[in-house]
Amino acid sequence: MIIIEEFTAAAVKIMLTFLYTGSVCPQELDLEDASDVMQLAEKYNIPALKTMCEQDLISRVCTSNVIDCMELADFHQASHLYEHCLDFVSYSRLG
Repeated sequence: MIIIEEFTAAAVKIMLTFLYTGSVCPQELDLEDASDVMQLAEKYNIPALKTMCEQDLISRVCTSNVIDCMELADFHQASHLYEHCLDFVSYSRLG
């Protein structure tokens, strides 16, 4: 038996689903879980999972979560998400 205590059960479930199916259900991935899933992907060296989380978050950036997404991107060195957030903020300020 493997015990993973430092992450939420939801994040571990998402990781296991990804390992078995190669995909992540976007409805299961909220911002809090995304941070844990990205940490799991880093800890267990699953770059495709981190990339999939990053792409999913990019598609859901909005005015109410852009700062949280930027912080998450900075913490996890998710450069595509970070750049998207910068573009989103820049575009929002111009529009």
